[in-house]
Amino acid sequence: MSRISGWFGGRGRSDGNATVVMQFAHEVVERRRSIQGAINEVRHPSVLDVLADEDFRVLGDAIEQSAPNNIEFSLALARLTHAAARAKGFDRQIVDAALRLDALLPPEDTSRERETLLRDAYSIARRSGYARGGRAALARLGERAAAANEIDRARKLLQQQLEISDESSDAVEEVNSAILLGDILRREGEPLVAREFYRRAQRSADRIDYPSGLAEALVRQVELVDPMTPAESVVQLQQQAYEAARSTGDVALQSRVLMQLATTLEELGRREEAGELFEEGADLARQTGDFESELAALTSLEEIARQRHALPALARYQRGLMNLEERMNRPAAAGAWGFELGMTLLEANEPHQALDALHRSLALAQSVGDPLLEQKAYGGIGAAQLDMNHANEGIDAIMRALQLARQANDPAYEAHWLSSLAQALWRFGYLDDALRAATDGLAVARRLDDAALQSQLLSMVGRIQQHAGQTTRARESFTRALELARKARLTGEQVRLLTLLGQMSYSARQSAQAATFFSQALQLAGERNDRAAVTQLHGRMGQIAQDQRDFTSALDHYRRAVDSAEMLENPALLRRALTHLAAAQHRVGDLQAANSYRRALGLAGQLGERGAESLLRLNYGMLLAEQQQDRDAIENLNRALALSRDAGERGPAIAEQAAGLIDQLGGHRYDAAPRSGGWEDLAPSRDDRPGNWGDYGAGTDPFAGENVYNDEYYEEQSLPPA
Repeated sequence: MSRISGWFGGRGRSDGNATVVMQFAHEVVERRRSIQGAINEVRHPSVLDVLADEDFRVLGDAIEQSAPNNIEFSLALARLTHAAARAKGFDRQIVDAALRLDALLPPEDTSRERETLLRDAYSIARRSGYARGGRAALARLGERAAAANEIDRARKLLQQQLEISDESSDAVEEVNSAILLGDILRREGEPLVAREFYRRAQRSADRIDYPSGLAEALVRQVELVDPMTPAESVVQLQQQAYEAARSTGDVALQSRVLMQLATTLEELGRREEAGELFEEGADLARQTGDFESELAALTSLEEIARQRHALPALARYQRGLMNLEERMNRPAAAGAWGFELGMTLLEANEPHQALDALHRSLALAQSVGDPLLEQKAYGGIGAAQLDMNHANEGIDAIMRALQLARQANDPAYEAHWLSSLAQALWRFGYLDDALRAATDGLAVARRLDDAALQSQLLSMVGRIQQHAGQTTRARESFTRALELARKARLTGEQVRLLTLLGQMSYSARQSAQAATFFSQALQLAGERNDRAAVTQLHGRMGQIAQDQRDFTSALDHYRRAVDSAEMLENPALLRRALTHLAAAQHRVGDLQAANSYRRALGLAGQLGERGAESLLRLNYGMLLAEQQQDRDAIENLNRALALSRDAGERGPAIAEQAAGLIDQLGGHRYDAAPRSGGWEDLAPSRDDRPGNWGDYGAGTDPFAGENVYNDEYYEEQSLPPA
């Protein structure tokens, strides 16, 4: 005991006497003294006599500061502090020390030490009138009861805690308890009472600046909101919860609240705002390793991008979903997203990237033994190979998909792959084989009484008949296919068939009938928010109006085509729409023609479309010459001359016109294109050439390709120089 006395000899109050207790705790951690031995030393009068309120505050601070880095020391010091407080008989210090010790003890309480500790703390707090300590002890007991699924006991303890004093004295413990009690009442079927506790938690958390509690209380109120509550009020509550969550630094809480707000905005149709929040939610989920939240965010983003038909964004989200499903060790789901990614890349005219995604999908399908996904992957691979003009590889892949469908006795997919095979064979000139495959597929579809399949296959038969010059029979096939598509409520197929019938009428110079078909297709495309189809159909309607010298209507349609293409985020289609708008504006002397030409030229340069740029340079050069801007005109005409090598069969005619104009303007030719005989006029061709039929191969969007539907109105050769 002389050692203890020596510690305190000559010490003033300003030096603090808590150091002795801390030294005992260090000795326990260093195994130089047992915890019981240290407790006995702390209880010695020579130690207790010099400990005062201030020393217990110092000890409490030391416990809290050391806990994150040295839990063993904090726990030993908390036990010694609690023992000292009990030995001193300091009621408030006993309660505070018990609460600190409880927070440091392991969750498993097999000896019920924590239970005894908290009950004792509550009894002392109640006896001494220490309301704050008593409420905190009840809160801990209530949380423990709820965790042990002792619901009735938890409810009583939490209610007792919240009734001890007025709401105005609520602290963090009361906010958390009000939320927990609300959760219990909600589970027991008392949502109205639960809502009142959530509101109390909200008010108190706001008053004491406790953002985490505020966010949790607001989120739960949203979940219990009355169905008649205006949607904007719900959004306002969620936005308040999100702002509160952001100020907590709790990334998991932010992610959860953010996802709920984004989902509400999406349901309200505010997709742009929702998309931004889902992006942020996905980032937060990645930071916390919350795969499920990241999956939900990416799935919502994928759906928003699909509705907007924003192909680059859609592919990005699908790639993210494929990779995420692989990280979650779900190969079947990853393979399905790989297939979706491949189809999107095909639609975006990226066959090489599509092929990589589809091969990945195929490998995953084979690894899990999914024959249906394997079929679809082979079909997609076939479509990608055909897009790259690899006829043998494409046809072989489709044949493999057909073989798998027959092995699985799946007539629906058998008919589908027969249709795809028919397209591939027709595209590469095997007309008899193509017609046989389409006819076989149609027979299967009729046995199934599948109006949708029959419609698609009759459309294919009609295309083959049309190419063979059997115009009447082709029109009959398309008309019957349209009837079946209407029966099956296939809006996309109706748009496709109406467009084909309109094109046949236009080719036969039946402009009024063509306009009727295109107008019907345009209405349906607008209803399904198919901006690619809307863009191209406005282009067709503009061409008809221009043919009829109704330039006001023509310009209106071309402008609408540009507007639709801009929202689509498809630069190739936008460039084509701008090209036709510029030419029509040029023809009527619209001052905006130059701006439209420049925008189209910028896009052509970005896309590397040298043939398109050649024709645009020629027309823009003509416009500049008309405006007496000879120097700029000659520069553009020389550029058109140089690029004409890449303009295909129209190149010589472009070169001839550009060279002639340069000569007329007295300019110098910097680059003369090689000439060939038999130059053709640049007026629109009425030839019905087969275009890119990859859209039939594996279900990609029919309007994505450059020449889908033999879209002569958007082919480069259809634009005559003004």
